[in-house]
Amino acid sequence: PESVSSYRVTRQAWPNEFTAVGTVEAHEGITINAEVAGKVQRILFQSGEFVEAGTLLVEQESGNEKAQLDAAEARSKLADANFQRLKALRASNTISQSELDAASQQLQSSLADAVDLKTTLKKKQIRAPFSGRLGIRQVDLGKDLQVGSPIVSLQATDRIRVNFPVPQQWLVRMTNGQPVSVRAGDGSDKSFDGVITAIGAEINSATRNATVQSSLENPENRLIPGMAVETVVT
Repeated sequence: PESVSSYRVTRQAWPNEFTAVGTVEAHEGITINAEVAGKVQRILFQSGEFVEAGTLLVEQESGNEKAQLDAAEARSKLADANFQRLKALRASNTISQSELDAASQQLQSSLADAVDLKTTLKKKQIRAPFSGRLGIRQVDLGKDLQVGSPIVSLQATDRIRVNFPVPQQWLVRMTNGQPVSVRAGDGSDKSFDGVITAIGAEINSATRNATVQSSLENPENRLIPGMAVETVVT
């Protein structure tokens, strides 16, 4: 005899969700580099600490620039006094207009030299452009920095982005504002909720995947830039 099995028909809910491995990146993250050449005179930060925007991190030697600035400001005062005197003489037609123009040009040139030196001095005081956590220090006291020399990484991780690949057949189901759940894969059940904020404009011709980006809060800094995470879109 044939064996027959029977089952009672019931309604079941089948989840319609997409899962992928994503990569964490900071909301803002840079490597702070030297903008001008100069020897490291002071280091005012510790590796791994949190700093506020505008915090002075490194100061380069600037004795020559300060002396040049003093000289430029002295020339500016002299050029200004000369210009004011010639301006009064020109009002009484004692001198020609060309002499006044030459004095004006000399004044503007000396002022520009002073501004240039002030800008250089400001660049030699290297500050954090935004609040965040510092990485490992890459400079030492006395090191002669060249333009572009790396100093330290700065990452703002209180809010993060997660980029993950999506196959083309799923891409049409992705929309901005769609809920996203992220798990760190560290053995805990802790998950982080966010939303899709950007969808890639092109599909990779080799993988047929597009990159989708989500944003989420990271108040405990448990998600670290570069970390691989499980991403679930519902």
